[in-house]
Amino acid sequence: MAVSKGISNDSINQKRLRFLNRQQTKFSTGDALALFAVGTFGLHILTFFVLLMLYGSYSSLSKKAPPSLVQLETGKSITVAPLGSLERTSQVVTRFVTDTMTLMMNWSGTLTPTTVEEANNPRVRASQSGLTQGIRRI
Repeated sequence: MAVSKGISNDSINQKRLRFLNRQQTKFSTGDALALFAVGTFGLHILTFFVLLMLYGSYSSLSKKAPPSLVQLETGKSITVAPLGSLERTSQVVTRFVTDTMTLMMNWSGTLTPTTVEEANNPRVRASQSGLTQGIRRI
């Protein structure tokens, strides 16, 4: 009996040693989750520093004077005085209204179609003579 106990103790010890020496080839679920959490935290830290750099560049940009160099339609560049965002000249208002009306109405005096049926049968403006006064038709 004493011999059998010695053999069984030896086999138990060898099983323990084999268990400790076994190499893991796969990550367990806990390991994968921990790696994911650490990786995500690292990306958040990196994103935070990028946002801080963007904030710094925007704040320095807001302290700069507005640009005063304007390129004309001809390609020529001129220097102008900076205006506030609420300041509008009569020329700017006239240009905006003219461009908007040109885009909304076409030269034939009909409203721009909004559906396919209107494109086939265009509607004529109610007051055609009032809007076209002063325009010379060729």
